[in-house]
Amino acid sequence: MVERRDPSQAATAETVIVLPEGRAFIGHWWAKLGDRALLARGLALITEEKTMQILGAVTTILRRH
Repeated sequence: MVERRDPSQAATAETVIVLPEGRAFIGHWWAKLGDRALLARGLALITEEKTMQILGAVTTILRRH
């Protein structure tokens, strides 16, 4: 499940869906001193575009066993 988020409301390390330059990515949000980035597991950089738009934060993942 995804909860709508404003970029100013996303917490660092929160799993978010972002839309930089028309492409959608999911990863961990990182923001500090005006810098913004989206990181993968293990802190590998996915993107650090200044124009990233947060679509929402992933709040629940349902898996079927």
